[in-house]
Amino acid sequence: MSEARMAVTRDLAVRGKKSDRLKSPEAVEATIISEKKPTVEDKVLFEKQKTEEERTEQMLETILIDEKLSSILIGEYIKSGDTQAMHEALRRNKFENFLREGEKEELLTIRTRKDADLTTAENCELEIKRLEQEVETIDDNDIDEKYKKFTEISDRQTQAFRSRVLNSEVRKIGLSGDDKAEAVFKPADGEPHIMVKGSDIGTLTNHIPRGHLREWLAGVVAKAIGAERVVPPTVIRKIDGRVGSVQAWVKEGRMAVEHFNWQTEANQGDLQLIATLDFVLENSDRHHGNFLEDENGRLVAIDHGAIFPTRQKKDVLSLPLRAVKEQSIDQKIVANLQEAIANPWKMELLEKAFKITLGDSAIEKFGEFKGRMETLVLNKKFGDYHFPAGFDDYEEYFGMVEDEMAVSETPPTVKKKLEPPTVAGNRKAA
Repeated sequence: MSEARMAVTRDLAVRGKKSDRLKSPEAVEATIISEKKPTVEDKVLFEKQKTEEERTEQMLETILIDEKLSSILIGEYIKSGDTQAMHEALRRNKFENFLREGEKEELLTIRTRKDADLTTAENCELEIKRLEQEVETIDDNDIDEKYKKFTEISDRQTQAFRSRVLNSEVRKIGLSGDDKAEAVFKPADGEPHIMVKGSDIGTLTNHIPRGHLREWLAGVVAKAIGAERVVPPTVIRKIDGRVGSVQAWVKEGRMAVEHFNWQTEANQGDLQLIATLDFVLENSDRHHGNFLEDENGRLVAIDHGAIFPTRQKKDVLSLPLRAVKEQSIDQKIVANLQEAIANPWKMELLEKAFKITLGDSAIEKFGEFKGRMETLVLNKKFGDYHFPAGFDDYEEYFGMVEDEMAVSETPPTVKKKLEPPTVAGNRKAA
C-alpha cells in the first residue's frame, strides 16, 4: 500500500477518535434525531462532516484507479516491447505519487472563490430597462441628462455581468520531498456556486462541487487513450485538510495564441490530441487561455473543470477542435482509441472513474463518451466543426476575460470588452 493510501486510512481511523466537537456523521445524526429541536450548528456540522467523509473516500478511490491504470499500461508496454513508453509510464506514476505525498509550501493565491448572484443580475437588467425608458423621455438637447442616464445604464450593465461571473479558488503551491515541483491546487470547496434569491442552487456544471474530480478524470481518460503527453499529471489529495485536485505546473507555460500562429506552427500531433480529448470529454471551455506552449514548444491542455456538464446541456467549445476540422485523424490516435474501446480492463476503470466524478449522471455520460470515441474510430477524421450559433461572431469574448466564466445560456450580444489576460503557467481555471 502506498504512503498516500496509508495516510488516508489513518485519517479515517483517527476521525472517529476525536472529541465530541468532531463527531462522526452517524453520531451527529443520532444527536439530531434525539433532539426535538436540533440547532442550526448541529445540522451544519453534520452536513460538513458527511461531505468531508465522502470527499476522503473519493480521494482513496482515485488513488486505486490511478494505480490500477498505471499497472495496465505498464504491462501493455512490457508485452509489446515498447521500453520507452514503459519508462515514461513508470516516471509518470512515480511523479503522481510525489504529487500526492510531497510536502506543501504555499507560493501564490492565483484566485479566490466568487459565487454568481443571479438575483442581483436580474434586478440590474430590470433597472436597465427602466433607465432606457427614461432616456426616451429626455429632450434631445439635454445632453448632460442623457449622458448621466447612459452612464447609469453602463454601470448597471457592468454590475449585471459581474454578478453572473463565477471564479474558482486556485492556488499555486510548491512540493518537496523525494522531488521538487510546483503545482496548481483547486480545492473542492473552492468551486463557485450559483445563488438565486439567497438560495444555493449548486455549481455551474453540477448541483454539487465536482470540478476537482473533473480535472482528475480528464487525466485518467488521457492516459487510457494515449493522450497523456498533453495533460499534466493530476491527482486528488488533501492540502491543509481540504480535498482538491493537484496538477503539475507547466514550466514556462504561456498561452500558445500569444506566442505564435498555433494553428499552423504548433505540433500537429499535439493539436490533434487536444482536439480528440475535447471532443470525447465534451469540453465546453477550451478557449485561448486553456492550452499552453511549454518550455519545449509543445502544446499542453489545462483546466478541465467544465467537461461533461450535467447541470445543463452545453455545446463543445474548442479552438483546437475547430482548427483541425475535417482533417484525417492520425492513425496512432485512431488505433489508441480503438484499443481502449476493446480493452475491458480500461473500460471498467474508466466507468468507475465516471461514477466517482459524475455520480447519478455517470451512466448516461459514459455511454456518450464511448459513442464519441466510436465515432472518431469509424470516421477516421474530424467532423466539420463550428462553434454554436453566436460564438463564431463573438470569438473575442470567448476566453478573453481572465479566470472568469459567466452564467449565461448564450454569449452576450453586447458586452464591454475587458482587458485581455496575461497568463503564465497553469493560471487559467474555471
